[in-house]
Amino acid sequence: MDSNILSSVPNILCYVNILDSDLGNKSYGKYTTSLEKAAKSAQRRLVVVLVNDIFSIPSTARTGHFDDVQALVAFTYSHCIAAAQSAAVDISVLLEGWSPDPETSGLQWDRIVRAPDETLAHSIRTEDLSLSKPIVQDGGTFTVARADASDLQACHKVVSVNGTFDHLHVGHKSLVTVSAWLARDKFICAISYDQAALLARKAIPSELETYNRRFKAVKVFLALVVPTHLEIEVVPVTAPYGQSTVDVSVSAVVLSAESMHHCSSIRELRAIAQLPPVQFFCVDLVTGNVPQSLIHDGSWVRKISSSQIRRPTLPRKTVVLINGFVGVGKFTVATHLASLLPSARIIDNHLLLDPADALCPRASPQYQKLREQFRAIAFKFLGESSSSDFIFTANCSVSELGTTTAQQYARAAKECGAIFIPIVLDCGLEYIRERVADPSRTLSSRFKLRDPDAAVKIWERKEIFKFNIPNELLLDTSHLKAEDVAKRIFDHIYECTKAD
Repeated sequence: MDSNILSSVPNILCYVNILDSDLGNKSYGKYTTSLEKAAKSAQRRLVVVLVNDIFSIPSTARTGHFDDVQALVAFTYSHCIAAAQSAAVDISVLLEGWSPDPETSGLQWDRIVRAPDETLAHSIRTEDLSLSKPIVQDGGTFTVARADASDLQACHKVVSVNGTFDHLHVGHKSLVTVSAWLARDKFICAISYDQAALLARKAIPSELETYNRRFKAVKVFLALVVPTHLEIEVVPVTAPYGQSTVDVSVSAVVLSAESMHHCSSIRELRAIAQLPPVQFFCVDLVTGNVPQSLIHDGSWVRKISSSQIRRPTLPRKTVVLINGFVGVGKFTVATHLASLLPSARIIDNHLLLDPADALCPRASPQYQKLREQFRAIAFKFLGESSSSDFIFTANCSVSELGTTTAQQYARAAKECGAIFIPIVLDCGLEYIRERVADPSRTLSSRFKLRDPDAAVKIWERKEIFKFNIPNELLLDTSHLKAEDVAKRIFDHIYECTKAD
């Protein structure tokens, strides 16, 4: 048996003692093995109780410690969800001294363990497992929460969050737990109510849960995690950004890292309504086993999302080819699309093009031959890999070379038994100029074209290749955000795979 897996049982309660110094420094490596052992052993439910006196400090002192607590909770969820043997395992994280006692909650436990401790190796319950204090008290320094203002308010009586909360997952749980912990008197959780609007903008809308189902899931979770003395208000979203823009009592709004761009809109709407300003707090994304520091701003490739949950496992490997000329946003769209296709690998055209550029000039007779050889390596791996989905980007025009190259992608997909879905991206020339001049283009490849005039000439004298097949999707990205383009592609992929 794997040394990191105990004998499997349905329900596990695991206490994890967190040292003050580790909390202040965000140094959680020593807890990884214990969390993964517990997660791999749970078949149905895993509740992790984090143990440290910081969780029971007065609400007046929580603002300054918020970032430490939210980072720890996100870390715990990330490692547990990455290690769980099944996506069906219900994982929850409680804060000892603040959350209700899980041993008196009415839930049944097949194993109760403490970590990091040798008792994790035992499958029997002992009296010392229910702890009221951490093993070690060693002081520790704490960082200030990532709030909107440097002069942080000492106490927030009412804290608000809002979201869809579809198929309640560990990312949602992390957000609402630490948001409620920040509140002194009341925690407001506003849930998107307008089903028609949600169906219009969400990926895989046919699998979206009803408001009543989402409402119930949030209420049940909050009853497990939040103390009874805190007033809980779960309400439908009836205004932009929920109660955060209409409730005068709200003094703090908590957002996930990918939603922090909404701060300015919330601030403006409160000002229009003549409401006092609020402070904003940021919660890390729950990202499986990928460290937060490795996620590029704006991409969120590895985050846990409801779209992933709504999307059923595809019966066959899918090969997506995003084709478009320079500046259309192929790589950015591919990055967002990969966040919706968790098993996907991105093979950007510059990944195959840059080695050839480094080895010889483009005018060389060997240049195109080198590019074809690099593509052949990628196609060989495509046939051997068990990964469900691949996302290629390309720049294929209606020319002999462009047509031949595009058809190579289609043939490679066919030879490995994959569903081939070509996407053609278009864009207005004024947007091309702006995007090509953006200095951030060279972050993914130093060989990318940075001359707007040269880019426009390419668009004016060339025609993009199209397959003209039912699976093909044509999109104009001029007025669309990359994430919205990715969602449209995602929905198209879903429909294509359903029909196949």
